[in-house]
Amino acid sequence: MDPYPYDVIDLTNLGDSLTYASRVQHPPSMNPDEVIELDRDSEDSIYDRDLPPDDYRFGETSTLEELMNLECYKNPKERVAKLKKTIKRRVREYELRMERLEKMKQENIRLEEERKRQKVKRLKQAVREKLREERQKKEKCAVCNEIPKETTFGICPICWEELGDEPMASTTCGHVFCLECIRRYLDHEPKCPTCRQDLVGNNVFHPLYLSQGT
Repeated sequence: MDPYPYDVIDLTNLGDSLTYASRVQHPPSMNPDEVIELDRDSEDSIYDRDLPPDDYRFGETSTLEELMNLECYKNPKERVAKLKKTIKRRVREYELRMERLEKMKQENIRLEEERKRQKVKRLKQAVREKLREERQKKEKCAVCNEIPKETTFGICPICWEELGDEPMASTTCGHVFCLECIRRYLDHEPKCPTCRQDLVGNNVFHPLYLSQGT
């Protein structure tokens, strides 16, 4: 039977044993780049900046006492309060940003409605101007119609000259011709040049002694 059932611990090598255990728990090959940072450059980062720096390597020369003296293990309540304060500030900033966006949205809506009102106003103004122009034209035409115009008798259907410059004659059917034109026409054909009514006899036409403007 073994008189020493348990391993004997050499107290003289206790320091080396602690160093070996620290190396096993935190191997020196650990890559510090694998530390996840939420915001490395921002002052308002939620990332706890009390953690050891990136170039700190655990397990090489650190002891349990050195690890416990790191800032990341001190004042946990203070660090939590700091994180809460940062989160609260971020939430407030987000709320303020949303309020600004809502104000900008409402302002854009107001400007769009104002543009629509101005457009409708210009259209109404254009319609009123058009109606005023039409009314002025009608009033002008009414005044022009009241002015006496120069009396005309039309054109002779035989010679196609303006009636009124020469003596005129009216047939019994009521059509007007130059006096000389209707006399010569009836000598060849006893019919009205306009309505083709027979004009036979001595009194088929009579002279009209009217001047232009009468």
